Amino acid sequence: MAEEGIKLEVLPQEIKDKIKMLKPTVGRYNNTPTDKLKDAITKQDVEIAEMIADYIESDEYQSTQNNNDDDGNNDDGNNDDGNNDGGNNNGHQNNNSKTDAEIAAAKKAEEDAAAKKAQEDAAAAEAAAKAASVKKSKYDFGTEDMEKSILEECNSNNGFISEDKLNSIIKRSANYPVQEVYSIQLRKVFMKEVYKLQP
Repeated sequence: MAEEGIKLEVLPQEIKDKIKMLKPTVGRYNNTPTDKLKDAITKQDVEIAEMIADYIESDEYQSTQNNNDDDGNNDDGNNDDGNNDGGNNNGHQNNNSKTDAEIAAAKKAEEDAAAKKAQEDAAAAEAAAKAASVKKSKYDFGTEDMEKSILEECNSNNGFISEDKLNSIIKRSANYPVQEVYSIQLRKVFMKEVYKLQP
């Protein structure tokens, strides 16, 4: 809009309303970025850009531009000799300006959409990085697969697992007297080479 010299005040009320409706969505996205909000913002932004481009191409916009040109031009279609040239040259220039305006408006809309998308992508990546760092396991050691293997072994041996089997599952020597693996706890049985699953 700035590139075309279009001010918000001259846009039709429908476009102004769409822009006003977009602002709260952008605010919500800035507070809690989600892919759903990002997609909604991008969709609304593209719709608004298309509406502005359509408005620029419309007769209503062209008539306001022609009125502005007439105010500063005072070309009544007569040349200094009193002959009527019909203002043909002036009309031809308006057609070229219209085409240039359409191209510039479309280009500006694409650039704005791309810049907004890049900004939203950066915000989403930052949010994902934060979530990944927070999503670290609440357990100090082990994985869910290790836990599953240990539970299977304990279930088949009345709640016990041999120290060698435990060491092979966790890929290190088990801690003494208690070994925690993911969400379970195993206690070494005194004077035996087995660990017992704790309730």
